Amino acid sequence: MEHYPATINDTATGSANADTVVTYAAQEHIKHVIDQIICSYASDPTNGRVRVEVGGNVIFDVHVTSKGPAPIPLVPGIEGGKNEAVVVTLSAGGSGIIGKLNVRRRTIWSA
Repeated sequence: MEHYPATINDTATGSANADTVVTYAAQEHIKHVIDQIICSYASDPTNGRVRVEVGGNVIFDVHVTSKGPAPIPLVPGIEGGKNEAVVVTLSAGGSGIIGKLNVRRRTIWSA
């Protein structure tokens, strides 16, 4: 049996020229689902990139070429397995550039 709670929005702001990361720790009986990512940089990045890792494996990886905001809908969602960590990373944008990351996600309880 699975339980689907409401969507939760998480936000992170990085430091200049540093990765911005949102991490969902592995939890017994819990699956994390990423439904949307909205990311931006303070100015155009030199090496902009957003990626999603599930259980240590990169399963989504795209370049971000302008300051944004860049909405990335993930339909039907990137779903991790039970007891798997999910990490969303906005790469460092370059010297003096700050990144912002917004993640819309759900958790699914599964026996």
